[in-house]
Amino acid sequence: MDKFIFIDDSGQLSNNERHEYFIYGCLYVDGPDAIQEAKNKVNAFCRKRKIKGEIKGFHLSGKDRKKLLQILGEIDGIKQYFVMTKNSELKFVNFKDPASVKRHKQYLIRRMIEKSLEKKHSQKKMWCI
Repeated sequence: MDKFIFIDDSGQLSNNERHEYFIYGCLYVDGPDAIQEAKNKVNAFCRKRKIKGEIKGFHLSGKDRKKLLQILGEIDGIKQYFVMTKNSELKFVNFKDPASVKRHKQYLIRRMIEKSLEKKHSQKKMWCI
């Protein structure tokens, strides 16, 4: 059976104090049927709220963001994972060196994918790593 992983980020990994947090979100999907169900439910969510084009969490109310996560969490075959980093606590990342920032982003993605593939998470709907 085909499995899919969708990853998106939010915020900025930097110490410019514009963004307090940097977040990666991941959907682990067990197959094409779950993808189709997610598309149908997300499209209905968007139609009801008159959202066209890409969904940007920044433009959604907190209530709508929570509802969207709830919709995705109720679909069999979809698990949600999040990695959140508080930028001010990253003492080991050299923000002036793009390679250092890139390495940290790659580390976050690797950890998220590793967790999403662990069997012990099979019964959970949402994980914050």
